[in-house]
Amino acid sequence: MDTNWLYVLLQKSTADPLERLKLGNVILNEISQRKVSPHPKLVNDFLDVMSGWLTGSNFKVTIIGLEILDAALRTSPEVLASYYFDRLSVLIERMGDAKVQVREMAINLCRQLAYLENSSPVMLLDRLCVHGTGFEHKQWLVKVGSLNILRDFLSDSFALVIPQAINLIPQLCRLTNDPNSEVRDASTNCLVDLMVFGGKSIIAKIANTRILNEQK
Repeated sequence: MDTNWLYVLLQKSTADPLERLKLGNVILNEISQRKVSPHPKLVNDFLDVMSGWLTGSNFKVTIIGLEILDAALRTSPEVLASYYFDRLSVLIERMGDAKVQVREMAINLCRQLAYLENSSPVMLLDRLCVHGTGFEHKQWLVKVGSLNILRDFLSDSFALVIPQAINLIPQLCRLTNDPNSEVRDASTNCLVDLMVFGGKSIIAKIANTRILNEQK
């Protein structure tokens, strides 16, 4: 393939799921071995195509799209990281997918993105804290995924994320009263981790919200 290999392949994308799967395997093979050109139009065209695949109704196409995004981020992190943050809402939505494999891949890709050079868990949490998304999303699975990411960050990068986690305490307390039991459990686990890692001062902050009842 020539130096514009990705451009050539993207031009072959169609709406047909079978054709997308065939093309996806070719792109995945190439992008696992070759860097993506930093040309802004090419990168945006690439992410436009992948976003279309991720938001479509075909499970297998969504999976191959996530595999391509993962492979591309591994081979060209310095090129793609900032663009992925610009399109993070697509990954967040997939955290609420009906298929477990899609949800897990989207969450893992978000985690991977957070630990790249010139990125951080702080940057990812900032996006999950945006009103109406992440912790406030209408889809309970997205809330659970966001809470699980927070737990990972509390475990691996506590010193980095503790200021944000403290600001999230009222939200976490409210989520312990969520209609969905998995959201309640995930938010409770986050609060427990905060208390374990943060000690008495965090326990006092949680108590001072007066959102949790005495029993909790």
